[in-house]
Amino acid sequence: SWDTYLDMVDSLFANIAVDRDLLHEQAKQFAMRRASHSGRTAIQFYRQFVSKT
Repeated sequence: SWDTYLDMVDSLFANIAVDRDLLHEQAKQFAMRRASHSGRTAIQFYRQFVSKT
């Protein structure tokens, strides 16, 4: 579910200061482009996000 996916995203970003609403929107868009909102997708989103900063 989306709630589980976003909980996973939140745990990955626990030590990063970022607007949670914006983060969730970007995470959802990332997942929709990949047609998956699994834990693996959350990790891939996290890796892409931190590589850009």
